[in-house]
Amino acid sequence: MKKAASHKDGEMRTEYDFSSAVKNPYAERFALGSNIVMIKPEIFAAFPSEEAVNDALEVMVRKGKQNGARATRRRTGSLAAQGVRSR
Repeated sequence: MKKAASHKDGEMRTEYDFSSAVKNPYAERFALGSNIVMIKPEIFAAFPSEEAVNDALEVMVRKGKQNGARATRRRTGSLAAQGVRSR
């Protein structure tokens, strides 16, 4: 036989205490969506900031478009060796 619930549906149980909870500082960024790319440490060291990496990549994309190159995805590095597929 099931034990009767001691709380009404939709009400918070008394043992849950969120009085000292803080909002996730990354929630807004997560909601916008993000792409994560693994960069080799030696390449990472050449850039002082995330903005510098994005600026360099933007230049490369523009140059590729000017030359008529198509953007393609390749599996490289350790993730590909592990059999992880890109989307």
